[in-house]
Amino acid sequence: MMFLITSASLYAQQGKNQFQIAGQVGFPTGDFADAVQTGYGGTVKGLLGLGKNLQGTFMTGYSIYKAKIQANAPSASTNFKSIPLLLGARANLGDFFIEPQVGWSINTITARAGGASASETQGSFTWNAGIGYKFDNLELGVRYQYGRLKNSDENFTYAGVHLGYNFDL
Repeated sequence: MMFLITSASLYAQQGKNQFQIAGQVGFPTGDFADAVQTGYGGTVKGLLGLGKNLQGTFMTGYSIYKAKIQANAPSASTNFKSIPLLLGARANLGDFFIEPQVGWSINTITARAGGASASETQGSFTWNAGIGYKFDNLELGVRYQYGRLKNSDENFTYAGVHLGYNFDL
């Protein structure tokens, strides 16, 4: 009897588990906006039900931002690529949600000119704060993301917009 009561109460506290695939557009802000153009990418996210209106999240993905071309090197290309690894929590407020996340990003800057190329990869502490609206399993969200490159004063910030689809598990 005790086992049944405990099991029932644990199940009652369990929320909805989901898996999300999303496309996103990132609009650089601050000094990052001086260096790169609007970026794009995609994410995958796991959402673990922690209660009726709370989900734990793990998100990863890939985004690329093309550097603004300098007038003296029109054939050169430089890209900034980022792979975030973020943990967070989502508070579901009806069809709206609030979602802060924190973690680490793997960032690569690649430059090509003529036949030569070079790249450098650095990690960065990263956080973001997002809000959004759900239409059944489809969602539209915006977030502000901040990252600071390791051992550097340089940071990258952007306002992102994503459109995602949530698969129930």
